[in-house]
Amino acid sequence: MGVKEDIVVLLDTYLAASSITKDDGSLQASFDVIVANPPHVQVKDWLITKDLFGLFTVDDLRAVNMRLIGTVPIVEDGRYLVKTWTVARSVNDVVLVDGIKLKQKMDNEVKRVFRTQPTDRYVVSWEANDRLVHGTWIHCTIFTVAYMVQIVA
Repeated sequence: MGVKEDIVVLLDTYLAASSITKDDGSLQASFDVIVANPPHVQVKDWLITKDLFGLFTVDDLRAVNMRLIGTVPIVEDGRYLVKTWTVARSVNDVVLVDGIKLKQKMDNEVKRVFRTQPTDRYVVSWEANDRLVHGTWIHCTIFTVAYMVQIVA
């Protein structure tokens, strides 16, 4: 299993579903964790088709550096992107989730998982990346997650 899959397992295992609630704060919001790098328009379709309120994605490797002793690699360090996605949801003009509060809860969970779990992965930065897609706001936060792996020769 690679680093990307390890991050998915970490999130699947330690995300506190009870903390990820709809805007009213009492009903759990459905969500999924996947390995992907979808564009905003596909995320909207994914969330609505799967009847999900939130989505966590783990993107491809962004950068990797090898530290060497002579010509022998001893440490690999790299960066992955973890993204949280939400979309406004309403039924009969009644807003069930505006997406913003849910995204904040999901973002807090990502930070908590990487801060509290014993792992060599950690969040180094995050930024909002919201987009208006066909009249619907897709809310996204992009987290840069660093990792460091000791290479045993």
